[in-house]
Amino acid sequence: RFYTVIGGDALGPGKAKPAPDRLNEMIARAGGAASARAAFVGDTTYDTLAAKAAGLPCVAVSFGFNDVPAHELGANSVIDHFDALVPALLGLG
Repeated sequence: RFYTVIGGDALGPGKAKPAPDRLNEMIARAGGAASARAAFVGDTTYDTLAAKAAGLPCVAVSFGFNDVPAHELGANSVIDHFDALVPALLGLG
């Protein structure tokens, strides 16, 4: 279900969220055209800021680390369980 996985240290120092580098690399690995179908799922302000910086929609999960309440993260959608992920992604357009 995942085209690529990029770990926290995969791109070296200075590339941490909220910088969009990892998200841009994800799209590059998928051939660039994947950006039309890409979205980011996260649970912190760093995640939503990285998604915005990369120009990607973001789905926040309310059951993660959540440095602030999920509905305050500024994501395009918030889910309370992974069962709601596919419908949330489809709702992004």
